[in-house]
Order: sequence, then C-alpha cells, then structure tokens
Amino acid sequence: LVDDLRRGGGQHHLLVGSRGTGKTTLLLRLGLAIDDDPALAKKAIALRFPEEQYNIIRPSDFWLNCLDALVDALERREATDEAKRLDALIHETEDLDDEDTRAERALGHLTAWARRAKKLVVLLVDNLDLVLDRLRDSHWALRKVLTSDKHLVLIGASSSAVPETFEYGQAFYDFFNVHELGGLDDDEARRVLVRLSEVLGTPQVTSAMEADPGRLKSLLLLSGGTPRTLQLLHSVLAEDSGSSAEHDIGRMVDHVTPYYKARFEDLPPQAQQIVDAVALHWHPMTAIECAGKTRLDVTVISAQLTRLVRQGVIAKVPHAS
Repeated sequence: LVDDLRRGGGQHHLLVGSRGTGKTTLLLRLGLAIDDDPALAKKAIALRFPEEQYNIIRPSDFWLNCLDALVDALERREATDEAKRLDALIHETEDLDDEDTRAERALGHLTAWARRAKKLVVLLVDNLDLVLDRLRDSHWALRKVLTSDKHLVLIGASSSAVPETFEYGQAFYDFFNVHELGGLDDDEARRVLVRLSEVLGTPQVTSAMEADPGRLKSLLLLSGGTPRTLQLLHSVLAEDSGSSAEHDIGRMVDHVTPYYKARFEDLPPQAQQIVDAVALHWHPMTAIECAGKTRLDVTVISAQLTRLVRQGVIAKVPHAS
C-alpha cells in the first residue's frame, strides 16, 4: 500500500477482515508510514478519522469530516496558520443550509487545498461499509469524484464484504483493490504470543506453549488466530498457564460474552433463529438442513444466510460431496 502511494496513487483500496484482524491498526500504521517517510510526506498527507463516523447523513457531512481530518493532519505537521485558515472555511461551510451548495463548497475546499499543496490526500476510512450505507443515495456521485480527482486516494476498511463493491451494476463494482485480512497461521500466532510474553514479562505463557503444543494448536483453531483474540489468549494463559485447552477457551468466551451477546441481540429475530441453528449444529450446515431445523422456507434461509455471511456472522465453506 505504501509502495502504491510512492508511485503516485491512482488506485483505491479496501481492507476486508473480521473484527480483530487488525484493520484499524493497519490504517493507523499507514498514516504513520506516510508521516514518518520524508519523501512520501512531501507528496502525500494522511487523513485519519474516528473508527465510526456516526455524524454522517449527507455527502456534505463526509466532505466536512475530511476537512476536519485535514486540519488535524496539518496541526500534526505544525502547519498551524494553514490549519486555522481551513478551520475558518469549515465554520463558514457548516452554516450553509442548501445541501448541494454545502457539499460542493466542502469538496471544493478539500480539492483546492490538494492542488495548491500538490499532495495526494489519503483518506483512511475505517468502517467504510457504515459510511457507504449512510450515503447510499450518493454512491455514483462519490465514485465520480474519486475517479476524476487524482489528488484523492481512499483506503477503507470493513469487517464484512461490501455489496456495493461486488454486485454487478452497483456504483463501486470492481472499483477497489480488495485486500482480505485473515487470521494468523500457527507459526505467526506463536511468534506473537512469544513476543507478548517477552514484552509483558509472562514467561509462564511461553512455558505453557512449549509444554503442550497441541493445546495451543487447538486454541488457535477455535479462536481464529486474530491479533485481538491472541491478546486475549495471552492474558488467559498468563493468569493460569496450567489449565486445559477446554478450560482456556471457556475463559476466553467469558471475556467476550457481553460483546457477542449484544451483537447477537442486534440481529432480527429470524436471523437469530438461523444463527442459533447453525451454531448448535457444530458441523457445516446446508440451507436445506437449516430449513428443516428452523421450519422456515429454504428461500428465506438462503437470503438470510447470504446477508449473515456479508455481515461476518456466519462463514461460508465449500460443500463436501
């Protein structure tokens, strides 16, 4: 991604991975990479946003958020006078009542600054799916801006596949270079845990892994091996390194139960019924088997399963014949 920016950008990117795979950290790391490389910092500036941009309702909100992020970036680079001038323009634009004028003015200030500064403006947008959902009536307009203005580069992240990027006929079909972030393999996960053990002074974690390699392999398989779950696994092993894998996974589940319970309860009742059936089946389940278990029509099951896969709640695997 950094090399692409060094070559001048021109390509927009989307990071897709389940929660805990490191999307937010990677976006922050990209911002630091731009700021810390003198040559790259001369031709690019990274705009960082809150993890969730709940204030977005209209396109003007998004472009104003970009301007706010640009002010923050300029302040980090100690360009305080320039930041103050932009801040004044933001306040003037926020007060406009007409949405089209407000959006046009906010975008105009952003692109005008980029042209004057002769810099790539890199938008590091977390939870891009949320932003696109809130701007669903303006997708084609947004694509037109990102396609026509070579000073803007969008690098977004999403915890699930974004339908607008892979459904034919949608505004962002075949628009992003998509990078899928999966879990770490066994060797990578072991190295992370060893490093955490060294940094945090918990040698009992390393000893537990060396004493029972099969226990670690089981825990990685069940937990998915994401950086977030590895951090949790480290804390569990540090507290009680002599337990069994079954006991460890139970304690990990205890830690995350409130989060997953809230996420489950956010699903519609029909989706809850389907997730419950798939989870308790343990093995991979076909739509027909799920229909038989839930007594719902198979077409309803298929549609719900597709939606749940996109949301990252259920994983789809090849059917074993």
